[in-house]
Amino acid sequence: MALAINVDWGKSALIGGGIFVIANAVFASCAFLFSGARAAKFVVASFFGGEVLKISLTVVLFVLAYLYVEVELVPLKLAYLLALGINIFAPVLFINNNK
Repeated sequence: MALAINVDWGKSALIGGGIFVIANAVFASCAFLFSGARAAKFVVASFFGGEVLKISLTVVLFVLAYLYVEVELVPLKLAYLLALGINIFAPVLFINNNK
């Protein structure tokens, strides 16, 4: 749909979605380094560190997109927010009420 307006909107939407995907991939790789009851403190520390890194990376990627790539702000932010909203509301789709 973003390409229906022009190529710049499509490129900006792709960059916005890419920022979300890259930041969450880094979080997932950091957060799930440890597992098991014996590594509980490491699990908590890796989740916290992964979240801090995700937020920091998101800010850095948005700054880089604003400064070095000519992007349209509306599709960039809409694509990011759409990916974020899907991530937040996806568990609602998987609720199984047929017990």
